[in-house]
Amino acid sequence: MPDRHEVSPSTARKLVFVGFMGAGKSRAARRVAPRLGLEAIDTDALLVAELGQSIESFFDSHGEAAFRAREEALVLDLLDRPGPAVVALGGGAVESARVRERLADHLSIYLVVEQELAWQRASGSQRPLAKDKERFGELLASRAPLY
Repeated sequence: MPDRHEVSPSTARKLVFVGFMGAGKSRAARRVAPRLGLEAIDTDALLVAELGQSIESFFDSHGEAAFRAREEALVLDLLDRPGPAVVALGGGAVESARVRERLADHLSIYLVVEQELAWQRASGSQRPLAKDKERFGELLASRAPLY
């Protein structure tokens, strides 16, 4: 019988970076993963590949609700995959109760970012929810308790 502290590849938890857009989740995952000998996975990049278009374009043509449904499915599948990994979630993934519930099985690291710095990093980009500064601040305030 294995030592109770031994982690098998099939039960290993993932290290998951969560936080608002512009917090540096993708960068953190890319920097930490090699040090742990693990794969870095960026869910936004996976979504772009799966959707066959940018997130902004998908938002424009299908709406946020359709995007969130696709994001939730991808993230749940990823978190259920066997083996460890370092994962950067999209900033809105935690709005899903199912994603938050599944994150309890993994080690989540919340990267905090001040609103002004997040705005500097995200505005002018192709992020569909970083077009209006007031709405951006409201979104950060509403998501902060979820992280």
